[in-house]
Amino acid sequence: MATVSCPGRDSFLIDLIAEIKCPLCNKSIRVAVCCGAQTYRTDQEIKEFHHSARSQYNARVYVYLENPKIARCCDEYGIEFIGADRVNLNHPGSGESKIPILRRKIEGHEKAFITQE
Repeated sequence: MATVSCPGRDSFLIDLIAEIKCPLCNKSIRVAVCCGAQTYRTDQEIKEFHHSARSQYNARVYVYLENPKIARCCDEYGIEFIGADRVNLNHPGSGESKIPILRRKIEGHEKAFITQE
């Protein structure tokens, strides 16, 4: 079960904080979520989001309309990108993970992601 909360005032780039228990080790996974809906320079926001949230959260998620350029920028910074216009979050790749929705491996929880090598 996931818990959701709002960030403090000092975390202006984080719109939502989600916490879920890892299905394998039962430790908490903290996820910072940023919605870029009101952003002029998404590339700059993604860079700042990466730097401000990387030490306090196990994963970072950026939600925005489907855009290949923004998806690539998120990928460069190790941020999960979810297109807000997707109706079904069970997108390709999510079946390979024991952690719902997230496709990108989470540091410290790599075993929850099955690789097909």
